[in-house]
Amino acid sequence: MFRHYLTTAFRFLKRNRLYTLINALGLSISLAISFIILLFVINEFSYNHCHKKRKQVFRVVNYYKEFKNTMLGTPYVLARTLEEVYPQVEKAINVRFLRGFKLMLGNEYFDIRSPLASQSEVFDIFTIPFIGAPINQDPLGQLNSIVISRMLSDQFFPGEDPVGREIEALINNTEQLLVVTGVYEDIPVNSTFRADCFVNGRWTLEHLNRTFGVSDMDVSWTRDFWNTWILLSEDADPEEMDGQFETFGKKYISEDPQVLYSLQNLSDVYLQSADIANTGLTGDIKNIRLFSTVAVLILLIATIELLFEEAYAAEKNLGTILSIAAGFTLLIAAFGLFGLTLFVARSRTHEIGIKKVFGSSGKAIVYSFLGGNFLMVLFAGLLSVPVTLYFLRRWLDNFPYRVDIGWWVFAIAFLLAAGVVLLTVSLHAVRASRTNPVDALRYE
Repeated sequence: MFRHYLTTAFRFLKRNRLYTLINALGLSISLAISFIILLFVINEFSYNHCHKKRKQVFRVVNYYKEFKNTMLGTPYVLARTLEEVYPQVEKAINVRFLRGFKLMLGNEYFDIRSPLASQSEVFDIFTIPFIGAPINQDPLGQLNSIVISRMLSDQFFPGEDPVGREIEALINNTEQLLVVTGVYEDIPVNSTFRADCFVNGRWTLEHLNRTFGVSDMDVSWTRDFWNTWILLSEDADPEEMDGQFETFGKKYISEDPQVLYSLQNLSDVYLQSADIANTGLTGDIKNIRLFSTVAVLILLIATIELLFEEAYAAEKNLGTILSIAAGFTLLIAAFGLFGLTLFVARSRTHEIGIKKVFGSSGKAIVYSFLGGNFLMVLFAGLLSVPVTLYFLRRWLDNFPYRVDIGWWVFAIAFLLAAGVVLLTVSLHAVRASRTNPVDALRYE
């Protein structure tokens, strides 16, 4: 029986070449763009998944009551105090970008893009695997320690093991001799926490003490120049800690503190930081929702025939531009599906009437409709895959890091498209199958 339906479908598609071509081309474009949208959404949600303990990792954010603004700046002393006061805090570090940091190669100093000053516990909180063994269990314990990435290792010590080697650095405009105490794998590009190297956190104290003419940066609660990260135990309740921060502030800052600490999980940093100032690399959850909506509309709007005459003007970012362009393209590609299916159903009314007279069941008529359209979707899906791969690879070649294109992305988009298209067609088919055969035979 299934073979019969396929044979009938092939004959119908052959007789209606223009209909087949229009729908196949429209669906191919729709599927290709849906693949791109799906890849974008997957990439956005992949941020910080490289850190195995991400559900336990939190950063402390700081709400300034006077300015009604949330920022990341926290005092140096906060990390140590949290670890001492809260038993559920397993590890705590403070982190600060080291401005003006340079390393010498040959006889010339080179700027390092992302040097961070912190403590050795940073390797326990974040998933930053070492290449080989570090020089000791506390690789950032000494002031002259430096842990470098594989990239810097290849650049400054090509073909050599840099652990234990000395390297000249420029820190706070002063020449220093550092010792490489470890090398780690490059942090993935889809991590919001990035560094090309780590040095001892005390380098930031000296510079800030001198800049502000003070000597208490390490114990002051009012100088918020660091980011604080903590690792909570698996059974810890971060909301409970949030509720205790007001009392914490009154005890350690003042009786009426003008700041209020709270915790933000590492998994939320990339997409949930729009209201946090100076947060660094972030995405936009609004774009994700917009893209997801467009991906759904790709399949649903195939049942509506509309005409858009105006496009939006320039948008604020690439995500919005792509989503609107994708939406319009998919709408245009889907415009004819409903109308063409209805036209075909009406053009086959006479044929349906004859089939019903000769005893064909409504189920068989529905299957005959679905067979042709399923073949059309299959053909469109096969056509869209090489088109998508070609343009995606050319686009992704512009980036040093890229998302892998898995086969399952195409499979999901194809199944969704097939489901919506077949649902649309089945509605027409059911309606046509219920037509009175007498009226159908009179139809011209």
